[in-house]
Amino acid sequence: MDYYELLGVPRDASPEDIKKAYRKLALQYHPDRNKEDGAAEKFAQINAAYATLSDPDKRAHYDRFGSEPTAGGMPGGGFGEAGFDPFDLFEQMFGGGLFGGRGGGRRPARGDDLQTVARITLDEARDGPEIEVVVDRLGTCEHCHGERS
Repeated sequence: MDYYELLGVPRDASPEDIKKAYRKLALQYHPDRNKEDGAAEKFAQINAAYATLSDPDKRAHYDRFGSEPTAGGMPGGGFGEAGFDPFDLFEQMFGGGLFGGRGGGRRPARGDDLQTVARITLDEARDGPEIEVVVDRLGTCEHCHGERS
C-alpha cells in the first residue's frame, strides 16, 4: 500500500497538504461517522499513513524503504504493533472526541470519564491474560439527578 496514494497526495506534498488530506479522510472514515464495512480498517490505514508522512524521519525512512515498518530497522517497532492506536492520533489532531475539542462542544457520554489503574507485569502485557478491574464510579446526584442543575 502506498501511503501517498492512500492520502491522495503527491510524493513531494508539503506537510500542510498531507495534514489537510489526512483530516478530510479521517473525518470521512472515522468509525463513529462511517458504519460501512471496512471503514475502521481504512481509518487505521489512513492514520498509519499520516503517522509516517507527518514525521520527517519516518517519512524519509518510508521514502527509502517503503511501508514495511521493520525494513531497515525503523526505531520504535513501526506501526500496527502494540502501542499504536489510530484513535489516539485522531484525538491529538482534532483535540478530543470526534466532535469534541476545537469548538465542537460535545459533552462526553456517561461513563466516558471513568478511569482506573491496573498494574500488570511486562509478561502479562505480552501474553494478554484477561484481568478483572474495579472501576469506582459516582452515583446519581439526588438533587439534580445527573443534570447539573
